[in-house]
Amino acid sequence: MTTFFGRSRQSTTQGAPCGAATDRRTPCGGDRPSLPRTHQGGGDDERRRLPPSDLASITMTDEEHLQQYQVIAGYVWRWQFAMGRQAERTIDPADTMSHEVEAHFFAIALKNLRASVEWARDACNGARDGERGGPLAKALQEFDDAVPNAPDVRDIQEHFIAYETGDKKRHLQHVPAPLAIWWESDETTVIVNVGGYRLDVKHAADAAHTLAQKALEALTGATVRPALA
Repeated sequence: MTTFFGRSRQSTTQGAPCGAATDRRTPCGGDRPSLPRTHQGGGDDERRRLPPSDLASITMTDEEHLQQYQVIAGYVWRWQFAMGRQAERTIDPADTMSHEVEAHFFAIALKNLRASVEWARDACNGARDGERGGPLAKALQEFDDAVPNAPDVRDIQEHFIAYETGDKKRHLQHVPAPLAIWWESDETTVIVNVGGYRLDVKHAADAAHTLAQKALEALTGATVRPALA
């Protein structure tokens, strides 16, 4: 089924929900993982050459880095949970128009999950913690390869006035006004089409669950439940 702002071209039967973890347990419990020393650098001369953000990071203690990792892990867990719930609501909506609204909030949760993992990667890199930073960077790249349009689908919908009116300050100048947006759906997924970009909700939710799983394992050793079938 394809809909344009709530107008259905044909009826369809919504099917099984899709999503990520629904386990409400915090990933931050239990013993804290051991962390390599944050910096084995060359003293004051090296510190003077570092940008302020890196200098602040290497002056943090190992314990402070661990605490920061657990704070970030909380955001990763929270947004993967929200992403999974929104995927379920999008694919199995309460009425024929709900998936249009729910898909917007799915895109927001998806981008916030990615932003949380990006924060984790940057924090680990700032701590010179390659044991965690390497896997996080790899997981992010794999997610971006699998779902390349996720940020753009969210941003265009979030800044809809700029794109509808052709505001010259809009980020994606090549997207013409008025904004073209429509949705396709069947029993397994909903696909958002906006400004020439596509987002398959089922596919994106599966990739996002994998991203969250790898991030939580890297940060705390915690696991989350697999995505729903």
